[in-house]
Amino acid sequence: MAAPDAWEATREQIDGLGAYPIARVALNRIPAVPGTIFVTESLEAPDPESAEQFVSGIRHMQADLIAHFDPSQMITVDTPHVMLPVVPDQIAAEVTAIVESAR
Repeated sequence: MAAPDAWEATREQIDGLGAYPIARVALNRIPAVPGTIFVTESLEAPDPESAEQFVSGIRHMQADLIAHFDPSQMITVDTPHVMLPVVPDQIAAEVTAIVESAR
């Protein structure tokens, strides 16, 4: 488990541990709107001994997140965590398709 202030040394400067409870409450307020999330095929656990539990937990959170949207889709891509620089055309195409379907 990361130290509570570990986010201060990250590029994004996002306190994920502190934001998580706020995000959980906000999820329950999402209206019936479409949702799409992109997820990576592989995940690197910070600790090899708990890799299976780590991956299982992340996948569970991803499934829980997308379940709050209707309709919803989860798109798995073979990219690193920061995927926009790697698959920008695929992400743009999916966003365009979603917008077009809403018209």
